[in-house]
Amino acid sequence: MLTFKDEELVERLRTQWDIRGGHADHFHAFRDLEENVRHQIQKVRSHPWWRADIPVRRFIYDVRTGALNEFAVGSAVAS
Repeated sequence: MLTFKDEELVERLRTQWDIRGGHADHFHAFRDLEENVRHQIQKVRSHPWWRADIPVRRFIYDVRTGALNEFAVGSAVAS
């Protein structure tokens, strides 16, 4: 998700597979891993069904090493 933009992938799919309409055209790509995780955590915490007393933990899965790394708010994400 860090290696492309949504628009690039949509165009590639249209060109390579001649796909026109009827498909998702938003893949939620992002450039900043840490910012994206913060944004996703905010979405979870602000959901009306989420109780404030339930803790939310943050993990990043490293596809190269297979490691699952937890980080706290304000800390840097290992890459």
